[in-house]
Amino acid sequence: MSLLTPLPVAGAAPPPAAPGRAVRPLLLGAPAPRLADRLGLLGPVPAATADDVLDLVRAAGLRGRGGAWRPTAVKMDAVRERARRTGRAPLVAANAAEGEPLSRKDAALATARPHLVLDGLQLAARAVGAREALVHAHPGLGLDALAAAASERADLDPVPVRLVVVERAYVAGQESAVARAAEGGPALPRPRPRSGGPVEVAGAPALVLNAETLARLALAARGLPTPGPLVSVSAPDLEARALELPPGARVVDALAAAHPTLPARTHAVLVGGYAGTWLPLAACRGRALTPEGLAPVGATPGAGVLLAATTGTCVLRTTAVVARYLADSSARQCGPCWRGLPHLAALVEALAAGTADAQGLARLQEAVGLVVGRGACAHPDGAAGTVASALAAVPGDVAAHLAGRCEQVAA
Repeated sequence: MSLLTPLPVAGAAPPPAAPGRAVRPLLLGAPAPRLADRLGLLGPVPAATADDVLDLVRAAGLRGRGGAWRPTAVKMDAVRERARRTGRAPLVAANAAEGEPLSRKDAALATARPHLVLDGLQLAARAVGAREALVHAHPGLGLDALAAAASERADLDPVPVRLVVVERAYVAGQESAVARAAEGGPALPRPRPRSGGPVEVAGAPALVLNAETLARLALAARGLPTPGPLVSVSAPDLEARALELPPGARVVDALAAAHPTLPARTHAVLVGGYAGTWLPLAACRGRALTPEGLAPVGATPGAGVLLAATTGTCVLRTTAVVARYLADSSARQCGPCWRGLPHLAALVEALAAGTADAQGLARLQEAVGLVVGRGACAHPDGAAGTVASALAAVPGDVAAHLAGRCEQVAA
């Protein structure tokens, strides 16, 4: 058995198996789109009380896999407490809307194991006492698989499931955007509440969990081993693909799994996606794909997205593309999104083009500071963090661009 099970990508040859310890793929293993397939592979979900599920979540150390990595038990506790105080029955949501342009893991998981995601959704509903569950996703193969699976089990699940279909957009998967879409509104983030706590749908507390988190909950309920990370890896010459890695896998393991020559051709990695952190490859060596493994170098796995900057790829030019995309993808609901991000993108573009001088760099650094912490949601923070990390990761390239040349791309 190979180290991982990749998601086939149309028009791309499957990568060769990476050397290493073989594991049984549990999340991206043999496709099980039908309920009978799931029962045959994994068996039924064991009966459990609400407290049993919550205890299981704590014992398994489940955390969010959509980007924030917040402990799932903390979110469940908050929803239960809000429901107790308000007397409103909670709602649970499976968030399968991958707005991140380079993420493929949720679509791969939903396509291969949709019933696993829905098993986790029912368990989460049981944990918080929800009477309604929903699947939040954009059109595509993942939604089709989840819709078919939900229809197949409609008469079996104790909590009814409805589909909320949204257009693919970067901010559509943000937790409060899920809540707004559930109410029939646009899939746009709400302003960050001052008091914190769970998001609400029509006044009822809502538990929003990433599709991968729910699938992991369903595996834990069956007493199965904890799977390794799901990641999406891409490079300028490698189409994004989803991979299931063994527990303890490192950044360089993910690169090698995508293609055996990728580590040798890579000089920097954007870890965590478009709102992630640029790291020189040397900083990634030995770093596990966990928050704890990446914290010493100021990064987090985020949504499990890795973009490799290979030979001939300029980090600053790539960051300019990312910054412009994030500016164009904002909700435009606050000053930092409406004005700050386009201004930031323009300054990065000038540096990438080799037309910025020392004063332009100073204005770019000032713009980063003006955006952070001032947005109605966290979107501006992510964009500013990516830009700041690029400047820190390739100081030699920054100096070269200020002199009007690029060290990575031949003239």
